[in-house]
Amino acid sequence: MITLSGPGVGVAAQDRTRVERDLVAAGLRASSVAAGLAWLDERAGRLMGGEPVESVLAVQAHHRDADWYELTTRYFDNPMALGFLARILAFDPVAAAHVPCPVLAFFGAADPLVPVPESLIAFATHLPKLPGDPHGLVVVPCGDHGLFTANPDPAVPRSEQLFAGFLPTVAGFLRQQRPDYVRRTEFVSA
Repeated sequence: MITLSGPGVGVAAQDRTRVERDLVAAGLRASSVAAGLAWLDERAGRLMGGEPVESVLAVQAHHRDADWYELTTRYFDNPMALGFLARILAFDPVAAAHVPCPVLAFFGAADPLVPVPESLIAFATHLPKLPGDPHGLVVVPCGDHGLFTANPDPAVPRSEQLFAGFLPTVAGFLRQQRPDYVRRTEFVSA
């Protein structure tokens, strides 16, 4: 199995990381960042506790004048979006990490969405022990969530803008797993 920017933490922790980074990047005071994260934690607790989405939205609306409000609620400010969040908040990727095959997991060091250090620990701790330790964990320096290391260049196909070692690393991983099956690998840009 090959994963790209797959978090090793649950949705609540992943969303908290994203929001905290957004609040800090916006230059908000430490007290505002703390208040925004406190609401995020409260909202997650209410939703995971089964409180109706409409009730949570009503409480959330009371914070509308806070300087952290927009960044904390921008994706989850309506019943459909917040209902979706409520359904996935309890998902634990560690529980789904018990796969009976080798895993190659890529992470971007500059990923604004995934808490990379925590994810690396989760993968390293919970991947099954297999003969020869065939798993691989790769952190791409300066890589973003899509493993790109620079802003898009419209003159170059986006598939050619991935970090230079991506395709050779994938090919090497596949060859290591099945040298009898993967004799020659060719990658064609889309």
